[in-house]
Amino acid sequence: PVQLEIRFGEHTLRTLPVLDDQELSTSRPAPVVYWEGLVKVEGSLSGRGYLEMTGYAGRLQM
Repeated sequence: PVQLEIRFGEHTLRTLPVLDDQELSTSRPAPVVYWEGLVKVEGSLSGRGYLEMTGYAGRLQM
Protein backbone atom coordinates (compact mmCIF):
# COMPACT_ATOMS: atom_id res chain seq x y z
CA PRO A 1 0.00 0.00 0.00
CA VAL A 2 2.99 2.37 -0.15
CA GLN A 3 2.68 3.30 -3.79
CA LEU A 4 0.27 6.18 -3.32
CA GLU A 5 -0.99 8.66 -5.87
CA ILE A 6 -1.80 12.10 -4.50
CA ARG A 7 -3.63 14.73 -6.55
CA PHE A 8 -4.09 18.37 -5.68
CA GLY A 9 -4.76 21.24 -8.03
CA GLU A 10 -2.93 20.50 -11.27
CA HIS A 11 -0.34 18.28 -9.58
CA THR A 12 -0.14 14.49 -9.41
CA LEU A 13 2.48 12.88 -7.15
CA ARG A 14 3.42 9.25 -6.59
CA THR A 15 5.25 7.86 -3.57
CA LEU A 16 7.61 4.93 -4.10
CA PRO A 17 9.46 3.07 -1.32
CA VAL A 18 13.23 3.57 -1.30
CA LEU A 19 13.81 0.15 0.35
CA ASP A 20 11.79 -3.06 0.34
CA ASP A 21 10.51 -4.65 3.55
CA GLN A 22 9.89 -1.56 5.67
CA GLU A 23 6.76 -3.09 7.20
CA LEU A 24 6.92 -3.79 10.94
CA SER A 25 4.80 -5.99 13.17
CA THR A 26 4.63 -5.97 16.96
CA SER A 27 3.02 -8.42 19.34
CA ARG A 28 3.38 -6.59 22.66
CA PRO A 29 1.88 -4.66 24.33
CA ALA A 30 -0.71 -4.79 21.51
CA PRO A 31 -0.49 -6.41 18.08
CA VAL A 32 0.10 -3.70 15.48
CA VAL A 33 1.18 -3.93 11.86
CA TYR A 34 2.53 -0.72 10.39
CA TRP A 35 4.73 0.53 7.61
CA GLU A 36 7.24 3.30 7.99
CA GLY A 37 10.13 4.31 5.85
CA LEU A 38 11.73 6.45 3.23
CA VAL A 39 9.92 7.24 0.00
CA LYS A 40 10.80 9.07 -3.15
CA VAL A 41 8.21 11.33 -4.72
CA GLU A 42 7.76 11.48 -8.47
CA GLY A 43 5.33 13.30 -10.73
CA SER A 44 4.74 16.94 -11.53
CA LEU A 45 6.88 17.70 -8.45
CA SER A 46 9.63 15.45 -7.11
CA GLY A 47 11.45 14.92 -3.86
CA ARG A 48 11.81 12.52 -0.96
CA GLY A 49 10.02 11.97 2.28
CA TYR A 50 9.09 9.76 5.19
CA LEU A 51 5.80 7.86 5.23
CA GLU A 52 4.15 6.10 8.17
CA MET A 53 0.93 4.11 7.77
CA THR A 54 -1.25 2.10 10.13
CA GLY A 55 -4.70 0.59 9.77
CA TYR A 56 -4.24 -0.84 6.27
CA ALA A 57 -3.89 -4.45 7.51
CA GLY A 58 -7.38 -4.69 8.99
CA ARG A 59 -8.79 -4.33 12.47
CA LEU A 60 -6.77 -5.23 15.53
CA GLN A 61 -7.81 -8.37 17.39
CA MET A 62 -7.47 -7.62 21.11
